[in-house]
This record gives sequence, structure tokens and C-alpha cells, in this order.
Amino acid sequence: MAPETLTNHRVRVDAADANFVSTLVEPGGAFEYFYDALIFCASLAVYKKLSPVPVDRAASSPSPIRLDIFETNGLDHVINLLAAHATRSVDVLAGTSEAMSKRIEIFEGLARAGLQSLRGSVEAAANPLEAVELVIQNAIASPDGDDDEGLDDILNSADLV
Repeated sequence: MAPETLTNHRVRVDAADANFVSTLVEPGGAFEYFYDALIFCASLAVYKKLSPVPVDRAASSPSPIRLDIFETNGLDHVINLLAAHATRSVDVLAGTSEAMSKRIEIFEGLARAGLQSLRGSVEAAANPLEAVELVIQNAIASPDGDDDEGLDDILNSADLV
């Protein structure tokens, strides 16, 4: 996809979640950048098999993140893989603007679901970093391997691997 196309696409965070994300990235927080927190939360939602929670675009934060920020940091592939996993189809990976918009919409919804899940853990902890570490430790201690059709199956069916 051409970089000029990416600059037209932006990842939004629901205004209700923006303050929480800010606490995750402030000094002493769990993440260095806003986009890191969103990637983690979207991945957490997939791990926990949470359904995407739509972002209210009318009430989204005033500063959406340009998709090229994710690309520059090598994270656009994560967005693509999460969308393919969520839809169980590689059609969402098409090189069209519509497909890109769909991938972003899925990612935003997964990030919001993950943020809502993580919020309880962070609010109960004294330190956001400790709460995120505990979530990761719990995931490592009890891996979930009962996925009917894993990402490998999706990618193999499309001859991408």
C-alpha cells in the first residue's frame, strides 16, 4: 500500500477511553506510546476472545493516530493480522481503501474491548505497569489453545506463509 494512502486513515479512540489510555502512557505507566497501549489492548481482546466494541466516531478523541505512525513502527502488520483473525478471512487484507477502513474499524473495536477489560485490573492496582505485568503473567501461566481455527490456519489457507 502506498504511504500516501496510509496518511488518510486514522485510528480513533473513544473519548471515554482516551483518559485511561493516557494513564497507561504517562511516566510510570505501562507503555511508552499511545499506539503501544492500543496494540496491547487489541491483542488482549483477541486473547480473551472479546468481541470488538465499536468506537463512537462522533465522540472519539480529538487526536486520532495516523496509520502511518503504526506502519513506521512496524505495527501495521499487527493490525492486519488482528483483522484477519477477527473476520476469519483474508478478504479484509485487500489493498483497497475500503478494506483498510474495515481493518481500522476492527482494530479500534478490539482495542476498546481490551481497554475495557484492562481498566478493572489497572484501577485495582497501585501501579499501571504492575497491573499489565500481572495480566501478561496470567496469560503465560494459563495459555488458551482451544481456538478452532487459528491464525496459522487462516494464513495457510491464503498461501501467505
